[in-house]
Formats: sequence, structure tokens, C-alpha cells
Amino acid sequence: MFELAEFIAKGDRQKALDLVYTLSVSGKGGFSLLGPLYNNYRRALYVAINKDKTDSEIASLLGVKEYAVKMVKNQARVFSPKKLKDIVDMLYNFDRDIKQGRIKEEIAIKTAVLNILKIRG
Repeated sequence: MFELAEFIAKGDRQKALDLVYTLSVSGKGGFSLLGPLYNNYRRALYVAINKDKTDSEIASLLGVKEYAVKMVKNQARVFSPKKLKDIVDMLYNFDRDIKQGRIKEEIAIKTAVLNILKIRG
């Protein structure tokens, strides 16, 4: 999921969509991609709003390794905390809509990636 988030952070639309397509074809459904993507952006939001904490403190609070915090920090730099909150909320809504049968998994993940790229600008 870091690779997909990196492509999005760099604004590389084609590579991001190619990766989503490759993962979908390999048997990973949209739902199995949406959860980790949600977790990634939720961490990015946490990092963005806790700039006063060290990487090790954040890693400890999130229960991840310090390297994961450093990777997310790089991704979070291209988004404001407000944009990250919008992304987290959007991904949550897609997750809910999939579970309620309002949208198909594959369409949700592709739309989510496109929307995040749009938010990135």
C-alpha cells in the first residue's frame, strides 16, 4: 500500500491506476485495497496533526515501526491536514457503501484513487 500511496503523493496518476489494476487482476478485491489505503491516510492525518511529537513517539502511539512513520510523513507533506481529513472521510464512506451494497468494490477503489489524486491537485 505504501507504493500506491507514494504514486499518489507524487501525482503519478498512471502508475497509481496501473497498480490498482494489477492488484485487482491478481485477485485482490477493491475491499482488500481500501482498508489498507484508509489506514495509511489515517496515519498520515495523525502524523500531520502531531508535528510536535517525534517519529518514535508517533510510532509507539500508532503501534507501527518508526520507518513506517517516516514513509507516511513524506506522503503527508503534499496534503494539508484538512485534505487528509477529507480523504479519510471519503475512504470511510466508500467502505461503508461497499458493505451496504451501494457500490462495487472495484469501482470504489478506482474512484477513491482518482478522488485522492484530484484532492492532491
